[in-house]
Amino acid sequence: MDGGKCILQVRGVRPFFSDKVDITKHDMYNELSDANPKNAFDIAKYVENYGIPKKPKDTEFVELDTDEITFPDDLLNVAIEEVAARCVNEAMSEQSEEE
Repeated sequence: MDGGKCILQVRGVRPFFSDKVDITKHDMYNELSDANPKNAFDIAKYVENYGIPKKPKDTEFVELDTDEITFPDDLLNVAIEEVAARCVNEAMSEQSEEE
């Protein structure tokens, strides 16, 4: 087989002969890591924060006391109670500041 030819395999199609392509002549060659090592994909950096939800900067979290929780329903009830108590406390402190 000629050095300028190759056998190309594409899923769903029988293998066929094709001309080799010089990738350095492609319009987007400069975006490959062959052209610039800075363009190499770093999988370790990619998966470093994978699965960690992004939170807005103004988001606040409420810490829950989970010592006596046995079922998921209990956790939901405790979360609702904690948030409600926090809202009431904040409203009370705002009222006392206004007076």
